Amino acid sequence: MFAGPKNSAGKALYSDWPWTNGIYGASWRGYMTGTTNGTGTGTAKYGSNVGFVSAAAFIFSTPPADPKVMTGLGATMIDWTLNYDFDKAEALINATTSVFTESSMSFMTPPDPTNLSKLRDRGAKMIVFHGTADPVFSYNDTIAWYKGLAAANNGDASSFARVFNVAGMTHTQGGPSTDQFDFLTALVAWVEKGQAPDSVIGTTRTAVQNPDMTGSGIAAGRTRPLCPYPKFAKYKGTGSFEDAANFACQ
Repeated sequence: MFAGPKNSAGKALYSDWPWTNGIYGASWRGYMTGTTNGTGTGTAKYGSNVGFVSAAAFIFSTPPADPKVMTGLGATMIDWTLNYDFDKAEALINATTSVFTESSMSFMTPPDPTNLSKLRDRGAKMIVFHGTADPVFSYNDTIAWYKGLAAANNGDASSFARVFNVAGMTHTQGGPSTDQFDFLTALVAWVEKGQAPDSVIGTTRTAVQNPDMTGSGIAAGRTRPLCPYPKFAKYKGTGSFEDAANFACQ
């Protein structure tokens, strides 16, 4: 699962995934395995996972198909998880028809994703934040893109684009993480005042607000500096572990 999907010939179809404390959260398991009971014997069926299963059918396939009748791709979540046919999946996501003249892959992927010269040259700025435990899009894939962007800009794209990781956060929020933050204010300050963001403070929520915090041992209200890649938050050696002031981006 962490190595990333491959077809029967061993060709990598997508990125690998980082090991992170975020796999503790039920929301990560729900996306990745279709079960949240921890035993691998969940009874989740097509109806209760309609968003996850139907994406493979309606979005990532050409022509769009009903997952209940997609031979080889599975009708129930357990069947879909254990018997997914990556050879068929690759063909479907890259396929076109006379009606759907653009494949799902080409629709979702820019032809040259590391070419942001127009954005750079007009003085625009970009902040990307990504949870390291995102079970939908791999954080490793985002970093691979950012490394490519840096390579396309003489080894450093930080003057106009920065990627911030949120340790343990799942898909846009959740996970045992400091998933409350304000990147908009940081972006405005960068564009309007020339203040490039060296860190943004993230804060944890309560277990009521974020169920993934339940049993995590992480206190509500904990703060951490969220750092631009390749830096990470390092403890200074003294002071409370719950206070961002005692950590530095290094």
